Amino acid sequence: TYGYSEAVNGPPSQGLLWDTSTGATQPYLGKKNFESVSELYEAGLKAEVIPDKLIATAAVFHQTREAPIQTVNGVGQDSAELRVRGVELARRYEPTTAFSAGLNYSYTDAIYLNYLANVQSPYGFVADNATPFATSSAGVIPVGNYRLTAVPKNAASAFAGYRWANGLGVKVSAWWQERSLYKIAYPVWLPSQYNVDVAVSYRRPKWYAQVDFLNVTDRINFANVGVDSVDFLQVLPRFGIQGKVSFRF
Repeated sequence: TYGYSEAVNGPPSQGLLWDTSTGATQPYLGKKNFESVSELYEAGLKAEVIPDKLIATAAVFHQTREAPIQTVNGVGQDSAELRVRGVELARRYEPTTAFSAGLNYSYTDAIYLNYLANVQSPYGFVADNATPFATSSAGVIPVGNYRLTAVPKNAASAFAGYRWANGLGVKVSAWWQERSLYKIAYPVWLPSQYNVDVAVSYRRPKWYAQVDFLNVTDRINFANVGVDSVDFLQVLPRFGIQGKVSFRF
C-alpha cells in the first residue's frame, strides 16, 4: 500500500512560520506551511494458520511527514521531518464457539529528523515588514534526531475469554507498553506500564448483563496528554467496577 498527501499548516492562533534553515540574511515563509507532504509505505499479509481456528496477520510500514512546528515539547523551531517505522503482529485463536483468545504486538520507531531547536528568530527586530518581530534566542537542545514523545517502542496486548453453555462468561484482557519519552527538551521518561481488566457476563436470549473489574492490580499508569509547551500528565483510573445491562425486544 502507498499513500501520499499534502496539507496546509499554520493555524491563525499560531500563525505561519518563518524558514531560517537556509542561513540566508533574511528569512522567508517556509514552503512547508503550504506543502506539508506525508508518504506511507505499508505491506502486510493475513493467513489462516489453522483452518477456522487460528488467524495470523502481520504488517510493516514506513511513513514520513514534513511539517512546520511552532513549539514541540516546549521547544520552538522552523520545521522537522517525522519518520515512523514499525511492525504490527496479531493472532486470534478460536478453537470452539466457547473459547477465544488474541495476542497483539507492535514495534514503533518514531523519530524527528534534524530537529531544529531555535526558540525565536535569530535575526532580531528589522522594520522591513518581513523579518519576524522577536529577539535573538538560542535553542535549549542541539540540532539532531530525537524520539517522538508519548510513543513507546514496544507495546503488546492480549485477551482470553470463555463462555459456558448456561450463558455465563469470563474474559481477561491486558496491555503492556515500554517506557516512553515525556518531553524532547527534558530527559524525563515515563516508566513501562501495564493494565489488567476482568469482565464477568451473563447472556440470555432477551437480555445481557456484564460487570467489569478495571485495573485489578490497582496500578498507577499515566497518559502523556501535553501538547506543545504544556506540561501535563494525566493519571489513568485506578481500580474500579462498572456494569451494564442491555435488553433485546
